[in-house]
Amino acid sequence: MVRHELSVTDATKRGVAGLMSDAERGDDVIITRHRRPVAAVVSFQRLTELTELEGDLRDLVLVLSRAATDGGRRTSLDDVLAALAELRAGMRAFVDEREWGRFHDPKSVLLALVGEVGELAELLQWLPADEVRALAGQQPLRTRVGEELADVLLYLVLLADVLDLDLGAAAEAKLAAAHTRYPAAEVAGRRPDREV
Repeated sequence: MVRHELSVTDATKRGVAGLMSDAERGDDVIITRHRRPVAAVVSFQRLTELTELEGDLRDLVLVLSRAATDGGRRTSLDDVLAALAELRAGMRAFVDEREWGRFHDPKSVLLALVGEVGELAELLQWLPADEVRALAGQQPLRTRVGEELADVLLYLVLLADVLDLDLGAAAEAKLAAAHTRYPAAEVAGRRPDREV
């Protein structure tokens, strides 16, 4: 995949047919105004991949929220949503105080998020699968896993903010859809099938 950056003027000159040709080849075209990304032209396959990734990230936020706040008690979804709103406000203040907002385009934040997920995976990748839970509960690994989960959660909240998505509402909707898609009476005790 090749990524091109074009100004609005150059994209206009290239025309819809030229931009579509790039997308059909699998190239991403980032359209900028005053050197800031404002739009993207991507292939339908790439859009599908990004949509699936967005769904996976929504699923991940519930898991990460619970893991990051796990004190041995069940956390209600309302508490998680309130915590997400507080994190979003805290992240905005942090970014604004440092004037970093101009660096936070969706692609860059997503790549930072993926990097943090990689750091989390690195902590667990060679541990025996049947021992991960027990080993991750012991120091110093417990602290390191908590730090990496927190990094992932913060970047996830930042990405949702940069994309102007209400992560809490998206998580609630995803959970409601999962209740419909996987009725407990039909799937209890069975691993969910992944649609292709």
